[in-house]
Amino acid sequence: MDSLHSAISLASVAPGPLLWRLVSKEGFGRVLVAACDLPAGTLVCSERPLVVAPVAAASSPAALRGEAQAVAVALLESPVEAAALLCSPAHGEGSAEAVAFDVAADAFAAACPSHDSATARHWLGVASVNVHAAERPARGVLGLLTSMMQHDCTPSAHVTVGSEAGGSLLSLRTCRDVAQGEPLSISYVVSYQPTADRRAQLLSQHGFRCACHRCEQAPELVRCFVCHSCGEAPSSPVASDDDGCRSLVCFGCGDTTSLDDESWAELLAAERSSDLGECMRRLHPYHHKMVAAYRSNIGRVPIAGGQRAEVYCQFADARIRLSGNPLDPLAAADLERAAVCYRAAGDAPSAARLFCSAEEGFVAHFGVGSLEAARCRKALSALQAARGP
Repeated sequence: MDSLHSAISLASVAPGPLLWRLVSKEGFGRVLVAACDLPAGTLVCSERPLVVAPVAAASSPAALRGEAQAVAVALLESPVEAAALLCSPAHGEGSAEAVAFDVAADAFAAACPSHDSATARHWLGVASVNVHAAERPARGVLGLLTSMMQHDCTPSAHVTVGSEAGGSLLSLRTCRDVAQGEPLSISYVVSYQPTADRRAQLLSQHGFRCACHRCEQAPELVRCFVCHSCGEAPSSPVASDDDGCRSLVCFGCGDTTSLDDESWAELLAAERSSDLGECMRRLHPYHHKMVAAYRSNIGRVPIAGGQRAEVYCQFADARIRLSGNPLDPLAAADLERAAVCYRAAGDAPSAARLFCSAEEGFVAHFGVGSLEAARCRKALSALQAARGP
């Protein structure tokens, strides 16, 4: 642990007292916990990355493209001692992910013939479960402390990567209030998925069955159906188990409905259907299938009339409903996108309103001096200048 703390101290750039502690927890190993009560939006730590590696160009071999591959190549060419302290993947034996990783690792090692094959596979494994992706330009970023949070499907913290010009600093901020001694957690998988999907990914990719509060006790909020009673508000299962799934509560009218076999089968058929019309009749826009479909096809939604902006607002509403945080930073990002679309559609008042809302979320999470908040303020000032006195 001494060598780990020394490496963390060398990488740290956060001033003041430490707001975190590393503790050993049976069944989890090293766990990062809050050293004191931390309000939402607290900057817990900021560190210099161990590795920053540009993503290979599209003309490069496919086996070398991607953030994890970029970091692994950098570690092969210039090993970083502290990276040896990071974990490797724990794919379930025989799982689809294990097979896929073996294929990718074999191809990666073959594309790096000047390096030992076992070493190439090892570094790709380390990078694949610890890398943070960054844009403008596309690059893989590997940190030390920011690779040591445990998983939670309702995470208490969020990692961001700073600008390339600023050194791609990695920052960990709380996304809700965190009590002293509580683990500082992130989500290892996409959070806007149903429990069964998240658990399957975590078991296959990381070797454990998640037993967090959201998986065990919380309503299945991302499975949103059109309410049987009011016909429009989102209605979700009160739990993720087979019995709980059949009991739906509406978050609009408050009605609770227990479904018989036939009614439940109709909803399951809609979830499996490839017919968009059938999906839209049964599935609420907040349903994870609808959200994924619209995100994949957002470029096809017209900007005119604010149509694309309205979809981004739905994304933000769905995210806030899931997290329970009206200042959720991911929701703020969708609100900013909605504002940009309203501006392009010529609806300056709506754009100004959403730039303000997005800025509020960014300030709460990243701070008033953040690039995200400044970007919203700049856009809002431009709109006000165009409107004139």
